[in-house]
Amino acid sequence: CSEFGGIVNAHVHGDRAYTRRDDYYSHVGVSVSDIDKLTLPEKQQLTWALHTGRAFEKDCIEERMRRMIDESIYFGVKQIFTTVDVTYNTKLKSLDVAEKLRDEYAGKLDLKIGIYNTSGFKEKGLADERFELFEEASKRCDFLMGLAEKDRSKDHMGERQHNSYMLQLAYKTGKPAHFHVGQENRHTD
Repeated sequence: CSEFGGIVNAHVHGDRAYTRRDDYYSHVGVSVSDIDKLTLPEKQQLTWALHTGRAFEKDCIEERMRRMIDESIYFGVKQIFTTVDVTYNTKLKSLDVAEKLRDEYAGKLDLKIGIYNTSGFKEKGLADERFELFEEASKRCDFLMGLAEKDRSKDHMGERQHNSYMLQLAYKTGKPAHFHVGQENRHTD
């Protein structure tokens, strides 16, 4: 790998690294062994458990992200594209930590930060700070991350509108947009 400049890890959820442990879910009565039995949408719903527990305290995010970066450097990774959750319940905590580590590790590893709203977006006009948070974070990040299926539920903007919003924001900010696609293996799409 060093012959070609090193390894690039193009998709990491850095603020959720190393969270597959019972102590990060016990406050909501879930065991990691239970998670293996869940469908993908059910697993995605459990992200809120991480957000409301110890895993998303700033010092815990930093410790886990630092470990991920250190191990990546050890194995020859030169660049990481990591997403960080920017939601109504996490605010900008993960982004703050990622920016600190990006600056600290500059010259050793190129950390690209993408923002990700794991909760989806409510319809515009509803009393919801998700848009404001995401747009504020979009000024500070390197790329945007979308997951349209999170916006198919009631009071949310819808999948097509999600993609349109993400692309418009990418155009407005001049930042690339990455998307999670095909996670549900829906053969009709």
